[in-house]
Amino acid sequence: MFAHIKTGPKKALHKIRHAAWGVALLTALGGCSTTTGPSASDVYTAAQPAAAPAHTQTNFSDSLRCMDDMLFDYGIRDIRLTTNGIPDATGEIQTGTREMFISAVTRMSARSRAFTYVDLQEVTDGYGPSEDRRLYARQQQLLTPTYYVRGAITTFDDSVASDSKGGGISIAGVGGGANVDATSSVVGVDMNVGEVQTGLILAGASSSNRITVTRRGHSVDGSFDVELGSESLGAFAQVSRNRSEGMHTAVRTLIELNAIESLGKLARVPYWRCLGVDQADPAASRQVADYFRTMKPVERVAFAQRGLQSLNLYAGPADGILTPMFRDAVGQYQAANGLVATGEVNTALISSLMARDLRLPGPGMPALPTLAEEPDPLFILMTDALEFPTYQAGMPLDLRIRLNDDAQLYCFYQDGVGHVARVFPNRFSPNPQVRGGEAVRIPGPQDGFRLVFETPGSTEQVRCFATRNIMTADASGLMAQPDLTPLAVRDLDEVEAAIRSANPDQIASNTLEFLIR
Repeated sequence: MFAHIKTGPKKALHKIRHAAWGVALLTALGGCSTTTGPSASDVYTAAQPAAAPAHTQTNFSDSLRCMDDMLFDYGIRDIRLTTNGIPDATGEIQTGTREMFISAVTRMSARSRAFTYVDLQEVTDGYGPSEDRRLYARQQQLLTPTYYVRGAITTFDDSVASDSKGGGISIAGVGGGANVDATSSVVGVDMNVGEVQTGLILAGASSSNRITVTRRGHSVDGSFDVELGSESLGAFAQVSRNRSEGMHTAVRTLIELNAIESLGKLARVPYWRCLGVDQADPAASRQVADYFRTMKPVERVAFAQRGLQSLNLYAGPADGILTPMFRDAVGQYQAANGLVATGEVNTALISSLMARDLRLPGPGMPALPTLAEEPDPLFILMTDALEFPTYQAGMPLDLRIRLNDDAQLYCFYQDGVGHVARVFPNRFSPNPQVRGGEAVRIPGPQDGFRLVFETPGSTEQVRCFATRNIMTADASGLMAQPDLTPLAVRDLDEVEAAIRSANPDQIASNTLEFLIR
């Protein structure tokens, strides 16, 4: 806002006023020039942002939490994912889409642990290829996810639509006006899921969405003229306000929406409910039909069995086998819910079950399985933190253990004089269940014991065993004996013989030796 005064014959008076203002201004500037400058504390205070930081919230924050609860209820666990990134194929929007995707995956898996993100680049840099080719192969197998996600910012149409409206009025020297304009752009993201083992893109797990980003401007102006005797006074004012929806925030919204849709399809859950779409919507009906078409017959029956178990309408096993008892349960459900009571598992039955708040018993199998029908054999990766060729007496043992899959883990330590003790699980870490890919430290950071090499010239060992099933107590009572104390066995071979004789299922084992000087 500014004003301009036209001078009449009293120019001398105005010159005196201007001179006075000039002297005052020079004096002020001169005073400023003699100061030593602001203090350091003033500078630091001025540099602080006025606005407090805020947690990132988008239109789909609640949807991600909804997906987390739904995946938990459906029993979906540990579907391993990775991505090389979601680049900008248009070259117009540079933003951290890969990190946005990782954040979305972790937020929809906080409670359910449905999806485990494997950062291949970081893990590879951290481990590095081992000189032992067998060990390196095990590392690669351990770190291989099941699925990879690829996608891109595929659309950016800048300023595809522009609207501007304005006008004004002036009466008797007083005038005013206003103007409103808006410019809209369109950005789109595509996302697909593929199998790591085969490189095949899964046709039933893709998504493509776009969003409109609008920039708006508002301006208001006014003016007036006043005659004061021989002088004329005029004034003019203008106020404008421009608001622009964030392009990068819009991209984050699209990444989250595509992640919900693609991964919801991958897990075969009714993700559309977390997006506010009713089950009766044609899009939801088409998606259920796609699920039904891509399921194997045994998967359809098993899902219906689990759903009816959740509703206490079926007490049999969820084994995917059609039995008279199961058909009766299906027919009763169909009759009670307005469906044709055929006793058969069809699209209408699956759709009706997905519309309910199911709590499916037991963990669900990952959807769209890879070519391998049988799980990979268990193996144990063991490394110590120092990796010295030999150790001195008095040095501590710091062991890292990883499994390639969820399993029960048991580890035994044999010292230099032949004493054997169970070191995991122990009284500080009593749970033998270990998640695949996660590192187990022995001793753990919270464990109240240390393992110290004591006998020079000896070889000490740690041998670990893993099984997907609960370890059965052996006939000799070995597993019932206390931890961290010498066991009544000669050596680790006797421990292994006792474990394998009592557990006919697959048992993986590995041994790490330490030469003490």
